Amino acid sequence: MQSIRHTFRFLHMVIFIATFTMLVLAVFPAAAQLDDVPDDACGKWNIACGDDLVGVLTDIINVFLVLVSIVAGVFVVIGGVQFITSAGDEQQASKGKKTLLYAVIGLIVIGLSAAIVNFTLSSFG
Repeated sequence: MQSIRHTFRFLHMVIFIATFTMLVLAVFPAAAQLDDVPDDACGKWNIACGDDLVGVLTDIINVFLVLVSIVAGVFVVIGGVQFITSAGDEQQASKGKKTLLYAVIGLIVIGLSAAIVNFTLSSFG
């Protein structure tokens, strides 16, 4: 039983490090491509150009919400794996159910906050 817990802790750590590394490394090529953005590409690529503060804030918040949604999705998978591999252990099954519940609640909160933030910022712009 102890080895299963160590395996899950190790698995959590590996998934977290892999997700964090993937997200961090995905930003650098995207930032490099935005160095020479033509003036007519703002609408085509749906990015804020110029000194539009509301547009820049909207882009930053949307990127943050996407990253947090990915993390919540990873926790849905982790909770599902915990629940499926509980093998009759009530404590492990309960832990998996709680992880799934909190991840789904997090996704709902993220979705609602995205709607509220985008509505609020669009009313200013």
